Amino acid sequence: MLTFLRKYQKIFFVIVAVVIVISFSFFGTQGVVQSIDKKVKDKVIGKTMTGENIKLSEVDKMSYFLSTDNSEYSSQGRMAPNLFNDGVIKKDFIETGIAKVLVEHYYPILQKDLEERFNKVKNYNSFVHVSLLEISAKNVWEKFCPQINQKLEDIKKMETVSLPFMLSLMDLYMSEKKFPESFLRKILIYQERQYKNVAPDQRLFESMALFGFNNAQDWFGKNFLDVFSEYIINVANFAESKGYKITNEEVAIDLFKHLNEGLKKQQIASGDTATLFKRQLQVLGLDEISVVEIWKKVMLFRKYFNDVASSVVVDKKGTQDFYKFASLNAQIKLYELPEHLRLKKFHDVMLLQTYLEATTNEKILSSSINCKNIEEVLDTYPELVEQKYTLGVKEVDIETASLNISLKKMWDWQVEEENYKLLKQKFSKLISANTKDERFKAFEKLNSMDRNEIDKYSRIQMAYANPSIIDTALVQNLTKELTLSFRKKNSQVHLDLKDKQKFAELVQNSDSILRKYTEDNDRFFSVQVLKNEDNKSIISFNEAKADGTLQKILDQRLKAKQAELNIAEFNENELGLALFPKLKDFNSNKEVDSIVQNYLLAFVKNLNAQMQKDALFLQTLPSEWQLVVKDIEVPRSSKNLFNEAFKMQKDSFSDVKVENGEISFFYLKEFSEKESSLEKMQEVKNSLDKETKLMLGKRMLQMIKLENSIFYPIMVKAN
Repeated sequence: MLTFLRKYQKIFFVIVAVVIVISFSFFGTQGVVQSIDKKVKDKVIGKTMTGENIKLSEVDKMSYFLSTDNSEYSSQGRMAPNLFNDGVIKKDFIETGIAKVLVEHYYPILQKDLEERFNKVKNYNSFVHVSLLEISAKNVWEKFCPQINQKLEDIKKMETVSLPFMLSLMDLYMSEKKFPESFLRKILIYQERQYKNVAPDQRLFESMALFGFNNAQDWFGKNFLDVFSEYIINVANFAESKGYKITNEEVAIDLFKHLNEGLKKQQIASGDTATLFKRQLQVLGLDEISVVEIWKKVMLFRKYFNDVASSVVVDKKGTQDFYKFASLNAQIKLYELPEHLRLKKFHDVMLLQTYLEATTNEKILSSSINCKNIEEVLDTYPELVEQKYTLGVKEVDIETASLNISLKKMWDWQVEEENYKLLKQKFSKLISANTKDERFKAFEKLNSMDRNEIDKYSRIQMAYANPSIIDTALVQNLTKELTLSFRKKNSQVHLDLKDKQKFAELVQNSDSILRKYTEDNDRFFSVQVLKNEDNKSIISFNEAKADGTLQKILDQRLKAKQAELNIAEFNENELGLALFPKLKDFNSNKEVDSIVQNYLLAFVKNLNAQMQKDALFLQTLPSEWQLVVKDIEVPRSSKNLFNEAFKMQKDSFSDVKVENGEISFFYLKEFSEKESSLEKMQEVKNSLDKETKLMLGKRMLQMIKLENSIFYPIMVKAN
């Protein structure tokens, strides 16, 4: 081999030399071409609203720089985080609302990018463990960040690409920023490790970003970032024209600050700051001059917006006075209808009218309830008058009682001739047998299922023949305490009985103990009267409605009215208005449904008028007709009916209001001020800052539009 190389070395030398020359010629030329090409592409695409040139490279670099920030978490197959960027898109655009303004205006150029992402969103399925279905992204989100599930469900329901789709996408992007994929992965891995002998799901170590979108460009497209970048460049140049300046030293300090914050977020050990700075530049693929120029524009943009926002609240005392005004609370007593008077339908009003006419001297519900004498109600509607008993009840069924019979006694009973005949008639599988031994052997030949069935039947027959077995079982059972509402009609007791009235009458007529009661010879009760209320009382409207008593009375009255009017077809509403003519006064628009609210509104207004004269009037009413009272603290920021409190005098009643179908009014006790704090004042300031920035953002956009200073798509403008 060496001999061969020596022989032809001159020829090899010539070939290698030719290849090297050609390579240098080609690649050297290519480098020059690329350099020239870059210079050609880096052309001016337009001018800012103040007349400065906007270059293609300037927009490209800024869009690339803003696409990731220091809250991004690097993982397999995704762009590394930009530790220099503290979240410009999130903080300065989406949170302030400026992003929504820009997106609404420039939506036509963003739509194409959205169309490319739409199918990914619609077809997205969140992570579910391959072996354990309970380990899933959806379950983790539900526990730690439920808004992701809700927003994800809402956006997947959208049928077409639209502006609402874009705005929902931004909303979901912000939710994922609060609960990034790194948190999700850690929790899922932890959950997986709680199960032994389960093969790890390797997808846990892949990217779990929503829709596979790893940065702002993935989420919204390059045009989105280009518009925001051009907006920043315009505002930065406008700020410079107003005398704002940012030095390179200030830029460097800000970049180092964000770098250190990013290292902490990423849980990366810090080291030599200069080395880390250079490493981050390498990760981004940008030089120091480019990064400084990009961030200087961002800082000018921020400084201008922050200065304008800060000028709104200039002195501490003004902020304190504003907060003192905003933090004023009203202490009120809220008066609302009790649940049983929150009538929903005309039928409910008829039930109430039925009760009022049966138990009071009133034709409608009013503030002057005059109840009838109990004896008078007892004569006309005895089912509405009760006498209460407290009962101690023991219960046992025949099968349970029969289990106390011993096995030996049962066998002895079964082999008796008379009993065996009874069993043979019931169970055909038993063979004929003349002696006790033959009968015993006949039982032994049965399979376990048949034997158990015959044994069960035998015990029950023995229990019927020997009542003391049931008595003993009743004595041994636990006593449960029940209330019996005895009425001449429709008595009520919480026992599963077919004829509760018969049971109630037996209890009332017994000498305090009903030792053994049964309806069907299957279930037996031992009843003792523990407490007897001698005084009779009228049952409440709520009870009479709940147990169906009022319904029966109303049905009878409606049918009687139908017969009286000789109407062939039963129409409940028509008959109700005929039966209760007073209700027609509340029928404002000839629809029976309007009666319900007008009826209740009149009642509450009546009470309100009485309480305006006498604040204690409500206490004079029977408890059933009283309003529910709640003590509430209402902030000045309240947007509902309580806002009226801040225009009222202390110790006064509001008018009656209807909100969301609920009728109420309130009593203003006093005003109270929460002690002001730096945190609260800062909240007020932040809120004002945000509102001011949004207004300024809109004004800047108007100026940019006037000068046509945002160009899109930039590649088209550059060609």
